[in-house]
Amino acid sequence: MISKYFKGRVYVFFEAMKYFDNYDEAIFLTGDGDYYWLFGYLLEKDKKIKLLAHTKNTAQELKQLFGGAFTDISRLKELLQFLEQ
Repeated sequence: MISKYFKGRVYVFFEAMKYFDNYDEAIFLTGDGDYYWLFGYLLEKDKKIKLLAHTKNTAQELKQLFGGAFTDISRLKELLQFLEQ
């Protein structure tokens, strides 16, 4: 039996590639290092990708890959409040 967790990851990979030509920008909410190769490929192909995740639960290689395009989700409320002002 395939776990729901595994199915979910495969679905994200599949959808990201299936609709590759239909988007220039995307936001992903995950810190799972299993997405490293997908994100690396998308960035290499000039997709504008933002990553939202909890810093302490995000794979180090993703933090390095995204650099400034990584946002700690725990700061999201603070960032949104700033935008409202």
